[in-house]
Amino acid sequence: MHIEISEEKIDSRHGTSQKTGKPYSMFWQVGYMHQQGEKYPLKMNIPCDEGQAPFKVGNYDLLDSAFQVNQNGNLELRRFSMPLVARK
Repeated sequence: MHIEISEEKIDSRHGTSQKTGKPYSMFWQVGYMHQQGEKYPLKMNIPCDEGQAPFKVGNYDLLDSAFQVNQNGNLELRRFSMPLVARK
């Protein structure tokens, strides 16, 4: 899967969970997913860890380790991990 990063910027959201009352922080970088046969890429958020350096501007491939098999035997994306490697 081809992912394009066009800006070296990590966005964040902080707050307090209404459910648990505990503080939370979420970090992400905007990317664009290119799908075969589609004219335009889809904008997406790539989850990041706190303090993680942003991905450099460029083109990346999503690694196989971004996927898992759930309890029902279905393939799905890992919720908080999206490992990317620079395209050659």
